[in-house]
Amino acid sequence: MEIFNKAKALLDYDCAIQPRLAELTEPLKLLGISNMAYGRDDQDLYFRIGNYPAYTEHFMRHEFYKTTYADRGITKQQAFEEGKRRIFVWDNDLSGRKSVNMWNGISIYLSHADHVESWTLGGTLQDTELPNFLLNNMDLLNRYFNYFRLHAQDIIGPSAPAMKVTRMFKYANSSSSLDDQKTIDEFNRMIATNKYLLTAGAENFTVTKREIECLMYKNQGLTAKEIARVIDISYRTVETYLENARLKSGLNSIQELISVCRNEEIF
Repeated sequence: MEIFNKAKALLDYDCAIQPRLAELTEPLKLLGISNMAYGRDDQDLYFRIGNYPAYTEHFMRHEFYKTTYADRGITKQQAFEEGKRRIFVWDNDLSGRKSVNMWNGISIYLSHADHVESWTLGGTLQDTELPNFLLNNMDLLNRYFNYFRLHAQDIIGPSAPAMKVTRMFKYANSSSSLDDQKTIDEFNRMIATNKYLLTAGAENFTVTKREIECLMYKNQGLTAKEIARVIDISYRTVETYLENARLKSGLNSIQELISVCRNEEIF
């Protein structure tokens, strides 16, 4: 297929980075997630990698990145929107996942200013409770997304290959919750980071954990002096943290930066 030939470089790249993906997806095993794919659609460029090579090749060969195929999933009744997030639960086998024992999962599409980011998370045919579990533990998934964006820049950054296709989406978006504190603690330990990768417009920037802490309290309406008392530092240090974060973002105000943090669900 002509389209598949265009996707061949991306498929070869996916195979080459499997050892790196295995490292980055190790924390997901604690949540019962055996397969993960990350995608990005920048207007006319499409990028996708996943830790399940058999399905990745199937996905590329059958051109499931095309609008006509993708819309079958996200326009169904079980799809729902939440702000800039669109989520759908796999309930059919249009994409042939069952043929490679990959099922019971969700796909999440996040809309940003100039691109749509996608996350596909699933298990095996036997993991029937996994979709509800994932939907009820989005806080853990959000932390993982930030961890992956930050630590996977070597494989998802500007140097990674992409293929030219029609834009897929205009925007991206019950029961069990994880209450095993030991598992939660271990998961958080594995993805612990002192930095957060955010996006303002088309530019990425990083903020420290301390800067995020100050922004979080600022978002709650506290002044610099009140924040200083809460976290036991001087108010001038708080002001420095806030201003440094704003400068790195390139935004005009702290409030704009706080809006970015809320949109990225950092707090």
